[in-house]
Amino acid sequence: CGSFETLFATNQAGTTMLYNLGVCQEVQLPDDPNAALEYYARADQALMKPDKLISDAYLRMKSAAQSSQSIAKR
Repeated sequence: CGSFETLFATNQAGTTMLYNLGVCQEVQLPDDPNAALEYYARADQALMKPDKLISDAYLRMKSAAQSSQSIAKR
């Protein structure tokens, strides 16, 4: 994950890099789905054509973030 963060800091952030950073956040911060969702959303928006892996990750974290918010409101 450190290597991805270093490359990201040097503005070398393509869709694959954004996806990998999302995976890192998902693993390192499992209780904070918004951390990964941010990267997955940026990767999804940058796509020139559909990518099932990125879209699935984005939808999974979006659902997790919404569930997390509804639990917090209770």
